[in-house]
Amino acid sequence: MKRFTLFILLIILSSCWSYRTLNLENKNPTEYIYPLTQDFVKKELIKSFSKNPYKGLSLIYYPKDTFYINYHDTVRLNKNRLFLYNDSYKLSSQIYYKHNRKLRYYAGFLIIISSVNSIYTKVKIETVEPQIVVGRDLFPKLPHMVRYEKTKAVSPSTIEEYELLLYIGKKLNVDSMPPIHYPKGYYKLKEAKDPW
Repeated sequence: MKRFTLFILLIILSSCWSYRTLNLENKNPTEYIYPLTQDFVKKELIKSFSKNPYKGLSLIYYPKDTFYINYHDTVRLNKNRLFLYNDSYKLSSQIYYKHNRKLRYYAGFLIIISSVNSIYTKVKIETVEPQIVVGRDLFPKLPHMVRYEKTKAVSPSTIEEYELLLYIGKKLNVDSMPPIHYPKGYYKLKEAKDPW
């Protein structure tokens, strides 16, 4: 009887931290060339992300040569590399889910701005340390007696990256961008629950 109870408990615990993935057939681009100058794009992005954070993401930029920040991994910033980091719970994954509910998604986004020529600018989005929240610890931990979130490293989906590029395009008044690709059935998923 003890073995059976232990077996059932292990099944329950393993299901608490499992998740499912929707298949994205067509990947989205993670870079886009805007018909605007590099200086204009950079100024507009800094102004836009400073005044109106995108989905709760905070902006870090360094206007000089090179600056390193430690965000799970070392990220190099300079005047043409901006960083958006997740310090809120507003991001939900578009492909990772559990019990028909999207999972919370933690990631940083490095925005690399480079000049193609005098009138075109390429913006590339690199995702830094993407993770999903798959559950909570079974028991509270000392010293605060809190059940911490269990996270799992995942691959970037290209959806969040292209949503960010579309948002940038909207802020720059560029309306000729191709539509985004979502996986089939994503619209049936409920939004992620707040962690509190």
